[in-house]
Amino acid sequence: MTGRRRLPVATLLETAFERNLDAAESALRRVVEEGDFSLAGVRSARFRTYLERPSQMRTYLELIYPPRPRFPPGGRARLYEMWDAAPRGARIEVTESLILNALRRR
Repeated sequence: MTGRRRLPVATLLETAFERNLDAAESALRRVVEEGDFSLAGVRSARFRTYLERPSQMRTYLELIYPPRPRFPPGGRARLYEMWDAAPRGARIEVTESLILNALRRR
């Protein structure tokens, strides 16, 4: 949640996506180790979206291509609890990570 300072609420769980990510990373590692490609670079960035109220969280999550992330146990309740105590004008910040791997054919 954002106001004057950021307070983390929860890390959303994406179990199926994490399995797919692990498989993709293994495939990248394999083609580099086999010598067909070399790693040209890795870039990481964060993408931030700001929501005005907790009710927008559901809509935001529904826009994500499946598998969709979900709150860990107690995470949604913590969001509502923190929102009730938040100062006027506070917003919810959703931060997503993006990693780009570039390969070069040998």
